[in-house]
Order: sequence, then C-alpha cells, then structure tokens
Amino acid sequence: MSVTLLEELKDSKQYGKRRDVVSESSGKTYRVSVRKSDGRWMCSCTGWTNVCNKKGTDCKHIKSVRKKFEGIIGQITAVFDIMRSLAGLRSSDAALSTWNANKTKIEMVGEFLDMSSDDRHGEFTQLVTIAKTHITTLLMA
Repeated sequence: MSVTLLEELKDSKQYGKRRDVVSESSGKTYRVSVRKSDGRWMCSCTGWTNVCNKKGTDCKHIKSVRKKFEGIIGQITAVFDIMRSLAGLRSSDAALSTWNANKTKIEMVGEFLDMSSDDRHGEFTQLVTIAKTHITTLLMA
C-alpha cells in the first residue's frame, strides 16, 4: 500500500502534521494528522475511524505516510554530513562527483523539509547554498 502525499496543511489547535493523501488503491483522498495532545496519528478513512481507532492501531494510510517520513528522516543526518563534507573538498572534480552521486538524496531531503515544519529546514537551505557556492568557486578557479 502506498499513498501520494499532497501539500501539507497548516496546523490547527488540535492537530499537527496535517496532510491530505491520495490512496493508490482507491484513488480517494484522506486526511492524515497527528493529535497534538498525545502524538496519536489519525486518518479520516472509514477503516481508521471504525476499526483502527477503537483498537489503537494504524490504518494502511497512516502506516504508509509514517514509512515515507521515517525513511526520509533517517536520511537527513547522512545528507547533512555529505553537504558539510562538500565544503571541505578542494577539487572541483571531487566536489561535483560527490554532489552528483548524492543529488537524488539531497533533493528528496530538500523536498521533505520544504513540505514539513521540520526546524532543520533553514540549516539545510544554508548548507545547500554553501555547497553550491563552493562548487562554483572551485569550477571557476
């Protein structure tokens, strides 16, 4: 089961990380969110409201969203380390090679941080700017 993540919605007083998702099995749109008071994930699908909520389990939409986020979150530290190492490279070939080898990961983490309210977004943007400036400087030398 997989879902397509749509644009993140603004937090409300009660719910954070609100996101509409499109179920790939049914094509229907559901709202997945986290209740601020207890950190409980919630979904607007009937499976969650009628069954999972009562059992204290996650529906397939929540599981899919959590899996996507956990996979991306697990890569953030690695990408930050890569970005920091780029600034220390003294060869344009080495810097470009490192950038190109990790470009997909860097873009994915950037997209996640753009969509989320993660407080590391500013640091990530700064690291990308530093790395790109460094590569440009090396290429011009």
